[in-house]
Amino acid sequence: MKRVALGLIIAVGLLPGSLAAQAVTGTILGTVTDSTGALIPGATITLTHAGTGLTRTVVSDAAGEYTAPSLPTGKYAVTAELSGFKTVTQPDVDLGVDQRVRINVRLEIGTVSETITITGQSPLVQISSSELGTTVSEEQIKTLPLNGRNFVNLTRTVPGVVRGIPGANIDGAGSLAWRASASFSANGQRPRDNNYMLDGIDNNETWLQTVVLFPSVDALDEFKLQTSTYSAEFGRSLGGVVNLQIKSGSNARHGSLFEFLRNDAFDANNYFNNRAGRPKPDFSQHQFGGTSGGPIVKDKTFYFFDYQGYRVKQGATYLSTVPSMKMRQGNFSEINRLIYDPRTGQPFAGNVIPVSRFDSTAKNILEQLIPEPNTAGAVSASGQTINNYLINPTIQRQDNQIDLKVDHSPTSNNRFFTRYSFEKTHRVLPATLPHGDAGFTFGAGDGNIKAQGLAFNDTHTFSSSWLNEFRAGWSSIKFLMTPVDYGSNIAQKVGIPGANLGETTSAMSQIIFTTTTGGGNGSRNLGSNSNQPLITNQNDFQIFDNVTHVTGRHAMKAGGSITHR
Repeated sequence: MKRVALGLIIAVGLLPGSLAAQAVTGTILGTVTDSTGALIPGATITLTHAGTGLTRTVVSDAAGEYTAPSLPTGKYAVTAELSGFKTVTQPDVDLGVDQRVRINVRLEIGTVSETITITGQSPLVQISSSELGTTVSEEQIKTLPLNGRNFVNLTRTVPGVVRGIPGANIDGAGSLAWRASASFSANGQRPRDNNYMLDGIDNNETWLQTVVLFPSVDALDEFKLQTSTYSAEFGRSLGGVVNLQIKSGSNARHGSLFEFLRNDAFDANNYFNNRAGRPKPDFSQHQFGGTSGGPIVKDKTFYFFDYQGYRVKQGATYLSTVPSMKMRQGNFSEINRLIYDPRTGQPFAGNVIPVSRFDSTAKNILEQLIPEPNTAGAVSASGQTINNYLINPTIQRQDNQIDLKVDHSPTSNNRFFTRYSFEKTHRVLPATLPHGDAGFTFGAGDGNIKAQGLAFNDTHTFSSSWLNEFRAGWSSIKFLMTPVDYGSNIAQKVGIPGANLGETTSAMSQIIFTTTTGGGNGSRNLGSNSNQPLITNQNDFQIFDNVTHVTGRHAMKAGGSITHR
């Protein structure tokens, strides 16, 4: 409880003159004057959301200032009226997530029934906040090219942001983070110090420092990346703050369908396949889906739904070194190194190990687990034939994900939404050898990742000067990665008892050849990956509450949050 109280004090103490940060909403504010520039108090300002018909009414204060905080994102019409003056309307005011848009209104003497419509755009320079941040709009998300359709790549369009280090597992970009990269560096900070939020709810995966949910870019209304001087509400990390917003439905029904295809039609065959006379491996990648949004009850209840699927079948080309046919019979005469008899300390005659001296377990491993060479290979400096085993297994992946969001306004002073997201990824990654290559193919085996998220947000306006925002959410991500031959006791079958004590220690134990480990050209190592099975579960629960009070030219905001991870 002490931590929550401290959070409240800090949030008030660090509040800037204008309104503090808003995770899923924005603010429209401004000054009302007459034609001479004199300040006008008591003017009624009505803000109407173009898509949903939502209205918010505020009154300018004694200094002519008005502030409308915690507005849903979208296009607004701002209307100002006061007896003795013409009504002024400015349509098409774009409000983004955590944006503060200043719309100053100038009233001219006349009757209220007379209307002036102002056309134009809000200023590009943000003068209502000291934070450094950039909003990536829906239009940019749609039109910028994205290989893999990963929203994280759009962060590189923001000044001061660069790509993270490829392969950094604890910075969201390594081979364990095979679902998608979530790595970028803002102003030189470590990628692990970034903070991801989805509809105002924590979206951080804390093991590999990726994200829990990768929403489809077609489902994103927009997102904002803050890189410096952000408020206490977002201050959990030193890096960038990525605030994603899932689309909401409106009174107009909208939908879309998409399909992205990649195949091997224009690909060249691999050199080693050509040398072995093998055809080009197949490759097919499909990314498809759609969106739908519209009204359930006009002006009150709206829905938005999206689905995205991803299917990959990619033939790989794996080239390895295995014992030659002579070596499998104990004949090492092809190499220029002597093989010594451990019993006598003398070289074997002709560099040939008699078959009678073969250990039965070693013979079983050789015959059952290590494949015979199937391609010509090349002769190394030691005389050994290397790169003599070639296979073209198929890498497979299946992704399915959905988002469902419902917005409802029970009264003109209350609005809430709830959103559920689900994402499941399954990958089959073969190794270079049928029974595993001891981690040479990192992550070889069966990979499953399941992520879910639930968000609830309620915004209640008590008066033109008091407003409360409540948010609650849950996010979950589960990793289950199992090695090649998981669930089978292969060691027992070949004659190594006691190695597999249960399911978690199943699959073939590793057999390491030092000539390979040291970077040499010895036979490929054998067995399952040492870091599998890998089982990780993360469940996060979050509760937020913020109270905003507008008085004069100041907007004060206080709140607290609790995250149970």
